[in-house]
Amino acid sequence: MKFKLPIGKAPAAYAGLVQAIVALVAVYVPNLPTELVLGLIAGATGLSFGAQKAENTKTVLALYADPEDE
Repeated sequence: MKFKLPIGKAPAAYAGLVQAIVALVAVYVPNLPTELVLGLIAGATGLSFGAQKAENTKTVLALYADPEDE
């Protein structure tokens, strides 16, 4: 079974946005539980990993695509 990100054509941009939001919330909201912040960071890291895999897949497909097919 393949895992597919449902975030469209720019998964890296969405991953970066989620990480920026997590960082801002962690800085500006006082007294957040450490477990919550660490959980959000772990989730954002997982999203980044998924985005990286999606971008790598697109790069490999473009590498082996015949330019005349486009």
